[in-house]
Amino acid sequence: MSELIYLWWIVILVLILVSALSLCFPVLLIRLSRFSGKRFNLPAENMLNTSISIDKKLYRHHVLSGALISGLSAVALYLLLFKLDLSRFSAQISSNPFAWQMWLFESVLTIALLGGVIGCCAGLVMMLRPSLLRPLEFWGNRWITTSKEMLEKDLSGDVIERWVIQHTRLFGLSVLLAAGLIWVLVFG
Repeated sequence: MSELIYLWWIVILVLILVSALSLCFPVLLIRLSRFSGKRFNLPAENMLNTSISIDKKLYRHHVLSGALISGLSAVALYLLLFKLDLSRFSAQISSNPFAWQMWLFESVLTIALLGGVIGCCAGLVMMLRPSLLRPLEFWGNRWITTSKEMLEKDLSGDVIERWVIQHTRLFGLSVLLAAGLIWVLVFG
């Protein structure tokens, strides 16, 4: 069996375990939910609203940073175009029963190549005429407050959690149904 099949087995077993927990021991699921909610509450709003400015350092050494950006992008392009053995990856992926993986691989490769070309161009512009990047910088440095959105996200998560706590058996059945659906899609 390949590693992917093992991963699907683990996902299905975890889903069955969660559904059995919510069907047979809903009080234990409620306690686990309360514990994890207190334990993993991160101050995300403070992290998102922190202003980080590297403009002075970047523009003070624009030749060095532009050369570094374009150099690293050129190395990435060289590795992708000339050192990557595409036939080996294509043969490995095409032998896999999941046909969408080849499409995904080609998409990721195209995005990486475009990123390398854009990085080379941006590095050259940064090295030669950094003032051309000012409009792009002003557009990217707009301040977007997250206070209202974070409050809405916190409340929406609370609604889902309350629904799961009030309907533990229905939640368990839906998770068990999801495990069965994954079983049929992967192994059926």
